[in-house]
Amino acid sequence: MQYNVIGPDGSKYGPAGIDLLQQWINEERIVPSTMLEAVESGEQVAASQVGSLQFKSASAPAVGGPVSFSQPAVVQTPQQPLYGAGQPQQPLYGAGRPGAPIGYGYAQANTSGTDGPLPDEIARLKWNWGAFVFNWLWLVCMNRVAAGLGLLVILGVLGVINVLLLMNHVIGQAVDFIVGSIIQYTITGLLAWKGNALAWRSRRFDSVEHYIAVQKVWMWVGIVFFTLSMLYQIVSVIIQVIAGK
Repeated sequence: MQYNVIGPDGSKYGPAGIDLLQQWINEERIVPSTMLEAVESGEQVAASQVGSLQFKSASAPAVGGPVSFSQPAVVQTPQQPLYGAGQPQQPLYGAGRPGAPIGYGYAQANTSGTDGPLPDEIARLKWNWGAFVFNWLWLVCMNRVAAGLGLLVILGVLGVINVLLLMNHVIGQAVDFIVGSIIQYTITGLLAWKGNALAWRSRRFDSVEHYIAVQKVWMWVGIVFFTLSMLYQIVSVIIQVIAGK
């Protein structure tokens, strides 16, 4: 069962499973009176009414102690809530920004554009089509200008070498296609494999949702371009082989 946690201002945090909710309870971020909303049914219940959740005490935390979802935080300056005593508010994916979508979990800092830890949603992404297909251009757009231009030079040099080998009849068309493809796709494949972590840490995004939306555009354009490119190369090789006979 998945629940959204409803904050004092009506903001929703989640979705979160029982294990994560129990972790927040142990950290005293959720108290028995905190309202939860079932994701599937939309039913709202107090956290104390969910039988799978265990509370250490029925009493609410003292003022100045660890802050729960249902308890307004103690503030030292206007509009500057604290998550715990002496801890300033950190940027959230879903909370703290008007109109922002529901966040992933509770109080996760937006670490995009930094060397901070990857959100779980980004870490689970294993392939980036934009990085694979558009490689150097994608790197430039992800604020890795030097790396992108360097990769462009490397691919350009490899292309020139292939042309020279073909002109001097050192290798044939079929061999050139196979060898060139192996080298190119090995380089771009490694970039695609590490691309999501690289992009998240290289450029500032508003949220995880924003990052995924941007990469989806690259993905669909990349898939279409890659498919058409492969069809063109295969047809070209077939035509050249037939013509050679």
